[in-house]
Amino acid sequence: QSEAIPEQALTNSINAERIVRTQAGLYDAEPIIGIASEVYQLGQRRVRNLVNDANAAIAASPNALSALANPIGVVERELTRSADAPYLIYQALLRAARRIDLLCSQGELPTNDVEVDDIRQQLRSVALDVLANDPEVKRALDARLNFHLAELEEAEQAGIRELAQAYTPLTTQRLGEQLVEDSEAATSAIEDPETKKDAAFQFGSRAIRLWDKAKAEHEYLTKFVGTIEKIVGWFS
Repeated sequence: QSEAIPEQALTNSINAERIVRTQAGLYDAEPIIGIASEVYQLGQRRVRNLVNDANAAIAASPNALSALANPIGVVERELTRSADAPYLIYQALLRAARRIDLLCSQGELPTNDVEVDDIRQQLRSVALDVLANDPEVKRALDARLNFHLAELEEAEQAGIRELAQAYTPLTTQRLGEQLVEDSEAATSAIEDPETKKDAAFQFGSRAIRLWDKAKAEHEYLTKFVGTIEKIVGWFS
């Protein structure tokens, strides 16, 4: 499927992306091609489907998943009152994903649960799609990225570069090379701020999507939990 996508679109991952599995079992980045409004409308539909699926899961397992109603309610309320405001939808999606993280850490939601992990993954994935395709949301993130990159400690920079290397056995050669290159640019002391910011955005959005897809299968990735938490913070 990805072979039919133009090479220019493949390299320009500022477009919204999904992480897909190739026939060889490796991960690759596949852009969602379309004008921004179409992607946002698709994102809204995905969110509504996700809300419906989450509510169905809660109804089917009320004892185990009742706490999901809180984060899902955050998204439902924002969809009702702010459907025309991508930035507010973006914030609600990330807020809901963070609440799921917190509920899991407090024992109110099961950890390593397929349904819970899938809902959290989709919340972040749709949020990244909105971010990638809406100029207003991207502008709002830009200043924060500059701050976060400037505040990275040396050990955190090393962790980001190590995470990129850890992903390369799981990805196609093209994606692996780009992950390494972007991690190095984002943590470089000599790159100009715009290059660092673009590299951080590209690496960060891919790192989060890959983490959600691959962490359950590849236990060695758990050593990078702190690094992923730091990267998720860039987008919050």
